[in-house]
Amino acid sequence: MSGGSFFASTDVYLPLDRPLRALRALQSRQIISRGTIQSHWELEKPADCLARGLSDQVIQEYSPDGSGLLVAKMVLPEGPSHAKVMEGDVLLEVNGENVSSLSRFEDLMDDAIGDGIKVRVKRHQDDHDLVLKVQDLFQLTPHRILQFAGSTFHDVRYYTAFRYNVPIKGVVLADAEGSFKLDGEYKLICSLNNRPTPHLDAFIKVAQGIPGEYRSFACEMAVLTRSDRMKTAVKYRNLGDPSNAFYATIVVDRHWLRAHMLL
Repeated sequence: MSGGSFFASTDVYLPLDRPLRALRALQSRQIISRGTIQSHWELEKPADCLARGLSDQVIQEYSPDGSGLLVAKMVLPEGPSHAKVMEGDVLLEVNGENVSSLSRFEDLMDDAIGDGIKVRVKRHQDDHDLVLKVQDLFQLTPHRILQFAGSTFHDVRYYTAFRYNVPIKGVVLADAEGSFKLDGEYKLICSLNNRPTPHLDAFIKVAQGIPGEYRSFACEMAVLTRSDRMKTAVKYRNLGDPSNAFYATIVVDRHWLRAHMLL
């Protein structure tokens, strides 16, 4: 599929292999699967592969159509590829098959969710054989939003992790209002009330321990404010500068601001 503009000399071409795969899965009443190894790969031309030190023989062997080879551009911390795949690695084989197409690489990952795939990469002049566990991309995609004390929270999104090169864990303060009106950009809540919050469920559990009681419903949490406007400590990081941690003391207002869970 292509698209362009009458006011520009460039066109945009979008591949349809992924929508076609999803359509065929729906037609056969199968589950649409998306696998990931938490690393980003891009296709590089043969000339760029030569600049990385690969020989003409290797390029012709693993890319007979001359399109180039896939190169690792980013590896997420603490993911399946972490400490195994290095940025700049050139993909040669997946499960013994020569793979030089991103669509074929994605198909092999989609079919191996929960299992390991055997990957051979070229790093400098050496070949490295790796076994990488394939995760379910949909399981890494947040499906809940918590509104608590006037602010909005959710788990770290897959593409947010790639944008800021952070692990897919933690709670993101998406809308810093109410009690959590903190300074800085997009924030990652590391702990609340001096307790770690590696995911949204942990954040809710810690919030429940702050004086006041929760009564859960299907898509809403009502708050019984036995003690309101309690002070608590928050540790957070700005995703634009994740190496530095910040600390703040907030006053949790649950008298006027009810908690809601949106699915």
